[in-house]
Amino acid sequence: MSQFTAVELIELLRDRLQESADCMSADIENIRRSGRTTADMIRMVEDARYFVSEADTFLATSKEEVPA
Repeated sequence: MSQFTAVELIELLRDRLQESADCMSADIENIRRSGRTTADMIRMVEDARYFVSEADTFLATSKEEVPA
């Protein structure tokens, strides 16, 4: 089993979270058309995008701190 650094793991998790948010976002209109409420899904998408943004900030900062 390969070992990842914390930064690599955060990058991978951020990518999966971004994909999940994109998929959920794409389904919102289908959910509305079926007559169901979308508030929970919209909140999940917003939360996911917030954490993606936080991961981006963390990764940008951590890459600046690594000496070349």
